Amino acid sequence: MAVKIKTDLKLVIDDLSMLLVQKTPIEVGTGNTITINPDYELPVTVDTLQTTGGEPTISHYKVIGLDADWTSSSTPGEWTVQFTVPTMHTDVLKFAFGDDAVVDMGSITNSGVDSDNHLVIPQGSGEAWSGVKVGLTAHKITCSLVITNGAKDKLVIFRTVDLYAHVMKEANGDPYCIQFNGTVTSDGSNDMMVLTKNAG
Repeated sequence: MAVKIKTDLKLVIDDLSMLLVQKTPIEVGTGNTITINPDYELPVTVDTLQTTGGEPTISHYKVIGLDADWTSSSTPGEWTVQFTVPTMHTDVLKFAFGDDAVVDMGSITNSGVDSDNHLVIPQGSGEAWSGVKVGLTAHKITCSLVITNGAKDKLVIFRTVDLYAHVMKEANGDPYCIQFNGTVTSDGSNDMMVLTKNAG
């Protein structure tokens, strides 16, 4: 077989344009068929999406009289995922912290400020407010992530990802964000898929 040169091995996936989330992990069916039914296209802050495979832990087995390894074995490192979503939309809060943790507060009336210049909600009549209250408890999210390139002709899919979320605001001028951190879980197959749209 002829040697494959650099250009034969080129498959570049960059210029990422979308992060799709499917709340139920994608199943691989008979004949390697998959159905992608995303629940969200999350707005992700530029340069925050990271998917990193941890370095394996290598165990070295030595014998007397030889400097080199007699044999070796390894334990795979963890695949970590991190990205930041700059929105406080109710649907994203429910995804991040669970449906039960996000409760509609209904209509709230603001009477303005009291004698000490404190904002008072909800006494008397005045401006109408609405929103939700959120329990910021640990909530495990198990989902699939689908990442597309700019031309939308290449996909990277992480089939089963466990995520946890927290609210953050790092600097003046930055919006309140939800940061997601987690790991890619593995069953030994179908953990990551790299797909390219066929021509024609």
